[in-house]
Amino acid sequence: MSFCSRFLPENSSILAAVSGGSDSVAMVYLLNDLRAELKIAKLAVAHVNHGLRGEESDCDEQFVREIAKDLGLSFFVKHLSGCNIKDPGVENWARRERYRFFHSVMESGGYGLVATGHTADDQAETVLLRMLRGSGIKGLRGILPCREDGVIRPLLYIRKEELVSWLTRNGKSFRTDSTNSQTIYRRNSVRHQLLPALGRYVPEVVENLSSIALRAFDSWSIVSPEVDKWIDSSVINFPLQSFLLKKSGLIARSIAGEGIKALFERCGISASRVHVENVFINAPANGKEFLLPGGWHYFPKKNGIFFVKERVSGHGFSYEIPVPGSADFPDVNIGFSVSEEDVPFERPGSENWIVFLDRKCCENMLFYRMLMPDDTFHPLGFGKEENALRYLSGKGVPRLLGERLGVITDQSNKILWIPGIQINHESRITDMTRSILRIESRVGTDARSFN
Repeated sequence: MSFCSRFLPENSSILAAVSGGSDSVAMVYLLNDLRAELKIAKLAVAHVNHGLRGEESDCDEQFVREIAKDLGLSFFVKHLSGCNIKDPGVENWARRERYRFFHSVMESGGYGLVATGHTADDQAETVLLRMLRGSGIKGLRGILPCREDGVIRPLLYIRKEELVSWLTRNGKSFRTDSTNSQTIYRRNSVRHQLLPALGRYVPEVVENLSSIALRAFDSWSIVSPEVDKWIDSSVINFPLQSFLLKKSGLIARSIAGEGIKALFERCGISASRVHVENVFINAPANGKEFLLPGGWHYFPKKNGIFFVKERVSGHGFSYEIPVPGSADFPDVNIGFSVSEEDVPFERPGSENWIVFLDRKCCENMLFYRMLMPDDTFHPLGFGKEENALRYLSGKGVPRLLGERLGVITDQSNKILWIPGIQINHESRITDMTRSILRIESRVGTDARSFN
């Protein structure tokens, strides 16, 4: 009841995910018995027949169907095929398909919540596995009691043995999955070997691990906003799955560690604790390249670390900038202001984010587009044009990052400026200049970590 008072709103419409095992069977009976007390407006049963155990799977389905019928509840079933129980990744496949089905029924049937039968024992297994993997506060929350997508776990603080005892006392039967005893699966090994061994030394091991998850859940509600602030202040997003992490953000190690993990999750990087730790270890190694899972690379520079995913061909960008005028391009996290100035004026110093060009370099329109592999560029002070990517490589910009850079061009597609790097020699101000073009990039000085 403590769970329900905290996480279950009144007049809820609940879809109970029932496999036929003791946990989910007890859950649907309890929800039905407490329906009036909990003010549940609508209750139904959903079952997934994974087709992995032949006749046994079909018997599970029929068993759950009969429970729904006896309770007068609507019954929804999904039949899966195409996987063998011994296939690699079959557990992840089954989990993904289950939740896809549950959410489709939620949407089509008007159910606000999906209830699953996870118990304190499941929570203990999850927390222990994540401890062994080196998870931080977010990971130690384990199985969440409620999720933003409407999934709730009303039995999460109840022991499995209590549920089995309740079912037995009330004459309720349940199914037993024959694969649950097979220790070829890591979770089953934890359930049948590791946890019982720990329990011989600490009888309350399940309760203690479950308590850790609850404290981590409450702690993360405090830490999470700080992580978001850290990401906002320490990360600059660049086009096409690339971003800069400021080295100054690594000083507060604890929050930075959680922030990097959160950042990796948002980018779909399946990184371990070791990968996160290596970011701190490798940060001083300016100019070197390091690898992450999923085709990601990172390159420490003077003031920041660039993270880049291997480029997918066919992606790019191109935008117009009026002259004079202003334009912002939020998709690539940059904006430009262009103005005209008369001469004479005080010659500016070296500045790669605000540049001054000869007004004759363009007409009434500039373009900001992605750098292409065959682009050529005549850098200021150089005697001739050269391949732009080769020039950037000589400046210490990794090719993967260079391929994502944007360039300012004129209407003939000639590169006038690589923001943050250099202007075109032919667009420089000379003694013959009569009017000046001032271009400012609103990426700002944070992006000087290119250099």
